[in-house]
Amino acid sequence: MSKRRFMARKSALASVFVCGVIAAAAVAGDLSKYRSFQFGTDLSTVATQVGASVSQAKVLHSRLALIPGVGVAPPRARGRPARKYQRTP
Repeated sequence: MSKRRFMARKSALASVFVCGVIAAAAVAGDLSKYRSFQFGTDLSTVATQVGASVSQAKVLHSRLALIPGVGVAPPRARGRPARKYQRTP
């Protein structure tokens, strides 16, 4: 009987979780807009919507580009371990 109760509780918990996820998705709505502006719109379109000129726009925040480092792996021969490899900075 305890195995049956465990399965029933597990099913009930899964049902509550799924209902919560569906409710959160329904409340979220359309996330592709901010106020009355559509994300991805170019500057000239937004300037005409606001009634301003493009020259009045200024950058408030600029994120630096992330350049990932490339790691070099030592070559491996079939069935034999790789030779000692030393990376120079």
